[in-house]
Amino acid sequence: MGYGHRFRCAECGEEYAAYLGTGMIYPQTYEKTAEDIAAGKHGEDLRQALELPYAAVDASMTLYVCASCGAWVNADRVAVLAPDDPEEAEREAGGDVKGPGGVRFATPWELSEGYHVVLEEVPACPGCGGPMHIASESEETELRCPACGAVNKEAFGVMWD
Repeated sequence: MGYGHRFRCAECGEEYAAYLGTGMIYPQTYEKTAEDIAAGKHGEDLRQALELPYAAVDASMTLYVCASCGAWVNADRVAVLAPDDPEEAEREAGGDVKGPGGVRFATPWELSEGYHVVLEEVPACPGCGGPMHIASESEETELRCPACGAVNKEAFGVMWD
């Protein structure tokens, strides 16, 4: 189940939203992301990282924020993760280490415990071209209006699937 934040700009009235997490299509998103990484569509470094034993992919919907100008982007994450303990990962896999696309399938819940990010692709800011970062919980609920730039607090939360 994914979650999100809906906003209504106090300055111009624009309505906008940011959605995060995963929904029922996550296995398909995971497979496509893994296939794209394996094919080199996200660069050679990510492709090589995917060859690590028990490597997994995080393709969950993510919110990125620019520290310089406050612009934000909602996008599927493109990250390769590896288990903190490869021997434990091998035992848990029981020989079935490959999922769709030839990459170990792992849910975001599995990835949050016992995996670490090896490498990820982070979008450049569409506003200033600067580096972006994954939004903190407090940043998720105070986003700039895409129409006028005013900072607004979340009007209400949503759950999606």
